[in-house]
Amino acid sequence: MQFSSRFKQLCKERHVTQKKALEDMGFHRNAAQRWADGSPSTEALLKIAEYFGITTDEVLGVEAKKTPTPKGEREYL
Repeated sequence: MQFSSRFKQLCKERHVTQKKALEDMGFHRNAAQRWADGSPSTEALLKIAEYFGITTDEVLGVEAKKTPTPKGEREYL
């Protein structure tokens, strides 16, 4: 998934327009369009995560990975 699509999804889930979110975070109104060509900077990712109250992994759409435990069970990290 392109980051611009993920940002649009986050805004929709939180019932905020992309324009409003970008303004609140101090980004230029065309920032989401630029993200269609790639991901935002690390600084921008941190700002977005803080704005939405989620981790940077969640901003990027990375799901929690399951790892084996000593008992052979699987748990979320």
